Parts: sequence; C-alpha cells; structure tokens
Amino acid sequence: RVWGGPWQFMDCHMHSSPGDVILCAKKSRSSFRSCRLTSFPDCSEDARCSNVIATMDEASVSSARCLLQGARYAAVKCSGRSDVEIQECVIEDSLIGVSV
Repeated sequence: RVWGGPWQFMDCHMHSSPGDVILCAKKSRSSFRSCRLTSFPDCSEDARCSNVIATMDEASVSSARCLLQGARYAAVKCSGRSDVEIQECVIEDSLIGVSV
C-alpha cells in the first residue's frame, strides 16, 4: 500500500499474490520507471494478483517503461478521483488492461 510521497521506484521487480501488487490511496504520489510489476511466477489462477496497479481516493500514479502482468482482473484499476499516467508500458496476461 502506498500512502504519502512522493515515492519513486526505478528498476524494481515487485510480486503479489493475491491482492494488488501496488495499491495507491488517499493523496499519495508515486512513480514507477522500468519496473516489473507482476503476479508471482507460475502461481495458480486463484493465487494471481487481483490488480497490478490499483488507485483510489485522490492518488496520483505514473508508470513508464514497465511490465504490468498477470492480474486476474485489471492491470490498472482506477477509482475515485485518482490520476494515472501510463507511458510505454507493456500490459500482458490480464483480463482487462485498464479499468476506469
């Protein structure tokens, strides 16, 4: 869960199973550059992450040159008054690419 910020993540590899890989809430501000954000490799369908990046409230997230992979639902799920910017990312193996 990301609160506060600004937070910057560069060249990271983050996994989650189940739940969200990244959950940004409240008025948090975060950016991800050249990161791999995925479900755990070789996990069962039931153990996959729900969403790769989920935002709510007034969170602000930017992602550039990242791999967003393996969500049971959405690679990016936006809700509330959140602000999301996705640039040059690869979205793979998720039911929905972006849900707004």
